Amino acid sequence: MNKIALLIIYNHRYDKNIDRLENLYKGKFSHIYHIMPFYDGNIENVIPVYESSYRFQSYITQAFQHLKDKGFTHYFIVADDMLLNPQINETNLAYRSFRRLESL
Repeated sequence: MNKIALLIIYNHRYDKNIDRLENLYKGKFSHIYHIMPFYDGNIENVIPVYESSYRFQSYITQAFQHLKDKGFTHYFIVADDMLLNPQINETNLAYRSFRRLESL
């Protein structure tokens, strides 16, 4: 069975967006993580990363250290300043993506 994590990447520290995005995606994804630079709060699913916002390619590498033992088969990565099509969720995302792979 597929287990997908939604990773929301922030290029700056916008703590106010955490609740907004949680409310937007909580019914669509079971596992939501916020990857935020220099976060020092206590929200469990926010992963702090330490890198310049102009070079955020290392965010994924840093976050993976927190995620690697959680059993995820796939990661769906989005930015905090974009919105997903409302029809996308972890079920249809997995079905569409992996069905195409099976047909190859």
